[in-house]
Amino acid sequence: MVPQELIIELEKLQDRVPPSSTEDAKRIIEDELGSSVDRIFKDFTDSPVASASIAQVHKAVLPGGEEVAIKVQRPGIDRIIEVDLEIMLHLATRIEKHFKEELGILDPVGIVDEFARVIRKEQDFRIEVAHIERFATNF
Repeated sequence: MVPQELIIELEKLQDRVPPSSTEDAKRIIEDELGSSVDRIFKDFTDSPVASASIAQVHKAVLPGGEEVAIKVQRPGIDRIIEVDLEIMLHLATRIEKHFKEELGILDPVGIVDEFARVIRKEQDFRIEVAHIERFATNF
């Protein structure tokens, strides 16, 4: 359904996104954890080791010496995603209205609804932590 040229461009959003500023990342961490980055971590890398469309990852060292990865959501990403979902739902609704016969079994609104469900789960890092903990327990 999507032209190859667009797929290539969209793939870049997965893991080759310019990072947010280190100051923004530190501010978000401090707001979430209620303390300064300097007090929470013995060391914190300013340059992220990975940056994608929703979040970026920094390396850090806890006071006890344990190396950790800190995943920080981009500032304002919740609102950006909600606006994008509204636009996608509007377009899907119009496509269904104007191209119902051509769509056959395709369900644009259903596809957007499923995407919205998945992206909202991806935004909830508690779910990711639960999966990591389950994996660690199992393996």
